[in-house]
Amino acid sequence: MRRPIWLTSLLLALTVQTSGLSAQTADTTAENTPEQAPAEAQTEVPTASVPTRAERQEDALRRQLPTEQLRQLEVGDDAFLGLFLPAAQPNPLGGILLIADRDEHADWPELIGPARRQLSEQGWHTLAISLPDDPASNLFLEEAARAETLAATSERIDKRVNAAAQALNAEGATTLVLLGRGEGAYWALHATGAQASPRIEAAALVLYQTRAPAAAQNGEAETAAWLSQWSKPAYEVFAATQQGSQELARQRSLGAQRHGRDLYAQLVLSKPDPSPLGQSVLIKRLQGWLEKHLPPQQP
Repeated sequence: MRRPIWLTSLLLALTVQTSGLSAQTADTTAENTPEQAPAEAQTEVPTASVPTRAERQEDALRRQLPTEQLRQLEVGDDAFLGLFLPAAQPNPLGGILLIADRDEHADWPELIGPARRQLSEQGWHTLAISLPDDPASNLFLEEAARAETLAATSERIDKRVNAAAQALNAEGATTLVLLGRGEGAYWALHATGAQASPRIEAAALVLYQTRAPAAAQNGEAETAAWLSQWSKPAYEVFAATQQGSQELARQRSLGAQRHGRDLYAQLVLSKPDPSPLGQSVLIKRLQGWLEKHLPPQQP
């Protein structure tokens, strides 16, 4: 049945009016709640910080090694792991603080790990530590910022070495030897000089393949100057396979003669042997040198 024209027109008008009211209602609703979506977007979701290389290495050591070897050391906000082994005799010969190379942990399989165990068996208290991550190695730092960061890192490492030395002393080691590998050797030497804060009193130094941090502009000159000021026993190990090592060893030897450092000695390895046997032979040579130059500490 056909609708009257007036009825059709009325229905059309009502439809248009209803659509307009719906659109107006939607607009009004949107206007009345303008901050709802941004408020949800502003909600912060906490994220866990990513562990550093050093933290991951320390966590692995805690899982792998006996609890009695672990020493949690702290200097202010800086907490780090030390690995301690007591001397295998009633009266220890002294204490040896081992400092690993950059990016290496306190039980590194070359020199640090074998030495801390073998020297403990030979009558020394041993404590091994690692270096903190180095923010000064950031390539995007400007020169002034790099120097400032290196100074802060230097003070942090000096404090670490001091805390570790105190821990060894608390275990009964009154004679302290610093043994460093790579950049750890640089910082071992640095810690004994007047520029250190705080300065460490050590009886002898063992320096393996000494290497200055990349951010230190005059690293080689600094190392030579610090060695010339060191009048106690020092044993520096070089690997002839490293470029420039033989010339560097010659320059160090001449510098020791020039300054009358009769207690400075060198060991130049024709080819470093990372095997367990090679490591054992090297550490025996270090032990022989220590026994020759350091009398046993008094009980």
